Amino acid sequence: LFAVCYVNGILLFFVPYLVSCIVCLVIISPYLSITGSLISMAVVTFFVHLLFFLLFYNLMLVALMLTGNMINCLLTGGVLFFYAIAARGLLEAYLSSFIRTYYNQMDFLYEMRFGSPLMSYLYFLESFVMNHDYVVTYITGGAFALYLLQCFVFMVLVGVLALFLYKKRPSEAAGKSIAFSQILNIYRILLVIPLSLGSGLFFAALVSADTMSVATAWMCFGLLFGLILSHGFIEVLFQMDIRAMFSYKKQLLATGVIVFLLALIVGGSCGLYYVDTFYGEGKINTIISSLQEKTQKNTDITENPAEQATEKNSVTLSAGGTLFATKGKRFLMCTKDGVKYMNGMGDQKWNDTFTMAVPELIEEGGYYAVGDLAGKTAKVYNESGPVYTVQVTGNILYFALNCNGYLGIITKDKEVYSIMVYNSTGTQLIVRQEGETGIYPFSMDISDDNRIFAISYLDTTDVEPVGSINFFYVNESEGRNFSESMFASVIKTNELIPKIFYLDNGNLIVASDKGLYGIGSDGKEKWNIELTNHISYIGVEKKKYVVVAYGSAISGKNSRKVGNVSWIIGDGKEIADFQAKDGVTYLNCNQTGTIIGCSKTYYGLKIGGRAFWEYTATRDMTDVLLMENVNNVLFVSNDTAVILNMDRVSQDTAVKEEKQKTQSTEKVIQKQKDDEQQGEEQQEQKQEGEEQQERKQEKNTENEQKDKNEQNNTNGENNEVQQ
Repeated sequence: LFAVCYVNGILLFFVPYLVSCIVCLVIISPYLSITGSLISMAVVTFFVHLLFFLLFYNLMLVALMLTGNMINCLLTGGVLFFYAIAARGLLEAYLSSFIRTYYNQMDFLYEMRFGSPLMSYLYFLESFVMNHDYVVTYITGGAFALYLLQCFVFMVLVGVLALFLYKKRPSEAAGKSIAFSQILNIYRILLVIPLSLGSGLFFAALVSADTMSVATAWMCFGLLFGLILSHGFIEVLFQMDIRAMFSYKKQLLATGVIVFLLALIVGGSCGLYYVDTFYGEGKINTIISSLQEKTQKNTDITENPAEQATEKNSVTLSAGGTLFATKGKRFLMCTKDGVKYMNGMGDQKWNDTFTMAVPELIEEGGYYAVGDLAGKTAKVYNESGPVYTVQVTGNILYFALNCNGYLGIITKDKEVYSIMVYNSTGTQLIVRQEGETGIYPFSMDISDDNRIFAISYLDTTDVEPVGSINFFYVNESEGRNFSESMFASVIKTNELIPKIFYLDNGNLIVASDKGLYGIGSDGKEKWNIELTNHISYIGVEKKKYVVVAYGSAISGKNSRKVGNVSWIIGDGKEIADFQAKDGVTYLNCNQTGTIIGCSKTYYGLKIGGRAFWEYTATRDMTDVLLMENVNNVLFVSNDTAVILNMDRVSQDTAVKEEKQKTQSTEKVIQKQKDDEQQGEEQQEQKQEGEEQQERKQEKNTENEQKDKNEQNNTNGENNEVQQ
């Protein structure tokens, strides 16, 4: 019976579709030549559509076997078709709501092509439209043919599941809401959870409040309202009785606990950390990675003896997190309560107290800047102490510093964004306001000659997002001939530009989600590098080298291995690269070199990308920074900061062998040089000895000749006397 009904359902689609295709070919034949390629395309697309029909058909059969009446069958079918899509959309909505500058430019059809038969078919249609000129070659090619094979396997598995449910389905299930009472509880919970979470987000979005607490309160009300309403509606639908709205109270309570826990994990985790900017060296990373770094807990507490802190090389940190910036042997410590400048461990030079909720620390040249993200205060220091303090009206979203102590700040006050530039004494030079809806400033930097500042924007007013970098003169005298002192702009359609920074050669480095660009001081693009992998982290060595750590591959491109790190000079040429064992989870660059982290394994590299040491920590680190040389390293955990000499701690095999190999090679080269030098010296000595011998022989010959001449003269004189 199942086989008869199954085949009958297929024929109801197959026969009309086949007839329609033949009729279409007949209709177009007077206007278009019916070639072999056209027939091939028609045959291929016919069977592809048949495949997707069977995928839809089998999934609806599963919904039919699970239920006992038409209403619940349609509802269950909708759940099977749209549940994964709704869940992913809900996750994106939560991230977008709690992280104001969260942006995920994913290909939704590609990412969700296996989440639902509907998305699978839409992905096929998109591919068909984009490749219609050579559709047969594309569909039968390796990548897409594999995708169709995966769809075929999934279709078969779903059909087998429908057959299994048919055999297990009791005949008396007809007319009931659910054919299998065993799955009713799971089914109810899976429906209530997303509906409740969506309700909470809906009520939070209705509130226009400046404080997070008001939105959170409304969100909690929405979660509770959605929980009760969705649970009651589903019960009424399943039991066909309005009085069943509040049945299964224990399950309602358990589902409520799950809903609030999920809201706390997804929403609360984002809200606890103010992530309104991709900020600082090496922090262009996904929000998930950022949260994982911030929520790491100390595990594997068994210490390496070399890591045990002493009073001479360590300092105990207070709870709440401590930020560090190093400069040679000196370093600056920053907490929510203030900063301390240290000449070394235990040698404090000066300190400054303040109160900041979310302090962020950056360093440039001989200056340091501390800003309260989501607050209104920023302070600039040098090695002698405080230089100046600025107070702004809006909340600080981003700030940048140049090597001369100039400070740039992006703030937000309600819906108005402001950009301000201050000189080295704290005098405000520039203030801009960006009030246009849908345009958001992301990042900024100031050139080291104090003449230009650049701002990256995201424009969401069009169908596709547009990234742009606008260039402005700092001094009014230079910008008087330009509207609002803006003399150049670079536009990147459908790109997100979260980070820009200047190098010492005057070029502005632009890091987008699709490429790296070098922009000259005239605002014109000088070079570009197309990305084949997503950027996990980016940093700058000595303001000369751009260090890029690559993550997962970008779909459809020949990519690097995950964990590859490259060094790029100011003219866009890659001069070195390094392959880590795993994906990069940490990157820090300074005037000494670079630290690369992969979980608990860290690599120390000199300027220009030369690997020098590899070290595996026994506990989680929040920061790892190079001191005056690549051997002295500051390791920071949640409660301790310790300076280690990497020559005294064990190194892992890979870098150690490479280092030994390099040293051996250098010794061989040196020995060859010494041997050559010694041979040359011996040759010189031999030549000198031969020359001396020749001179001696010449002298002896001269003496003999002289004696002979004298003897001849004497004999001649004697002969004359005798005569």
